Amino acid sequence: MEALKRFEWLRDPTGYRLAWIPVGRKVAYWAQASDHWGEKQIADRSTKMQIVTTQYYGEKRRASPGLYIAGHRCDLNARKKATESVSRWERIRPFETDELISLNLLQTESGPKGWLDFTNRYGLVGHRAPLDSWHLFGRDKRQFLYEVENEGEWHHLKRILFKIYNYHPAITKRDTKFLSKFIQWDSDNSVREDGGIFLGKNKIRMPVAMRGGTDYNSHYFEKLKHGDVVIPAAFALRDSVNRYLERALSVEIDFDLPNVNFSSNLRYGSFGAALIAEAVEFMAGHFEARQCVVCGSWFRIGAAQKRRDRVFCSAACKMRDYRARKVSTSP
Repeated sequence: MEALKRFEWLRDPTGYRLAWIPVGRKVAYWAQASDHWGEKQIADRSTKMQIVTTQYYGEKRRASPGLYIAGHRCDLNARKKATESVSRWERIRPFETDELISLNLLQTESGPKGWLDFTNRYGLVGHRAPLDSWHLFGRDKRQFLYEVENEGEWHHLKRILFKIYNYHPAITKRDTKFLSKFIQWDSDNSVREDGGIFLGKNKIRMPVAMRGGTDYNSHYFEKLKHGDVVIPAAFALRDSVNRYLERALSVEIDFDLPNVNFSSNLRYGSFGAALIAEAVEFMAGHFEARQCVVCGSWFRIGAAQKRRDRVFCSAACKMRDYRARKVSTSP
């Protein structure tokens, strides 16, 4: 947990916006943040923009339709001074407090508005590798360049966090009724996971393990029994977390002064990786969680956290509870 508390991330203090590419179109428009995901968005079509990836060898890749979070990077007007055109990033430490951000993320509004509010508070999830960065550019009164992130990254992160905070308790309790909603056996040679993923209008059930004509994790069957959903769920949870964290974690070294003593520390390659790591710390039992009796937010207790008998997430909620009780008892 100490590595997470030292984790730093960059956030654009001027705020983020939503951009939208309609199906069948190449241009993007600014869009209003709605409460629900859907095909049609309320968009400002007066400014046409494009979303492209960084090009190293002249390759051209078309951005997929959908919503994007856009954070201002710089203005491209040649007449502007460099000091005026570069966004002033704010450096934050998201995990310094006892808020359990990864679990609270699952409780945010499920639509684009919740995604935008979360990003405005913490910055882009930033899971994708820098070499695969996408950028939005356009012109209104100025030429501008924005850093963007597709809505798929948000959905992906939420699916992994859902598995950690729902699969793991069910696996521990051997809750086969709950796990059967997500793990299904097609035959003795095929077990799949229903992760709520759609390709167009078709629902996709991802394989956990298959053998026979198509082999995929076929060695898992050495530990699987037909009809059992607990062990396949454990494999699905483990593999999802490991795939997300692959190439997102590394070890860095530093030294102190004046002794020049070196120390090692985990380095998280993205905010999304740090959120998954926080959830894994909870899953591994390194701390406990409690829900605030006032606002419903989750916070960490136990281990190196604050006292276990806390019922409020912050001093502000404690004061709100005090004022509410004072009003209720007043004549």
